[in-house]
Amino acid sequence: MSLFLFGISMGEIVLIFLVVLMLFGSKKIPDLARSLGKGMNEFRKATEDIKREFEQSTSEIKEELSQIETNIRQNSNEIRDLAEEVYRDDYGAQTSVADDIYGLNKPEISDAEILSVEDNTEARKEDSEAGNEPSPNK
Repeated sequence: MSLFLFGISMGEIVLIFLVVLMLFGSKKIPDLARSLGKGMNEFRKATEDIKREFEQSTSEIKEELSQIETNIRQNSNEIRDLAEEVYRDDYGAQTSVADDIYGLNKPEISDAEILSVEDNTEARKEDSEAGNEPSPNK
């Protein structure tokens, strides 16, 4: 016998069908199948509703985080400009004291670049654990 579904052979499926037919009768089987179909349809709809609600709430959170990041960048730039102005007023220097110590003006880093840095870090750890000198190209 060949396997049909979930490791059940065709003979076992026929046996299960005969037992269901004897227990419920030929008049009840269509009603059972109909109610099973309705239940599966309701479950699918509920799953889609939950998925849609989850995606909607995560998009709202992403928007809020983006607004917070923008506000932080603007505030840090204002603070840096004020610090430079005070430094110039006090010392008369044209150099910038308030460097971007938090890296807020750096361009955003892609996920691929982050993974590349993590891979290089792991390779260096493996080299140092093995007693090898780290190569300059890693």
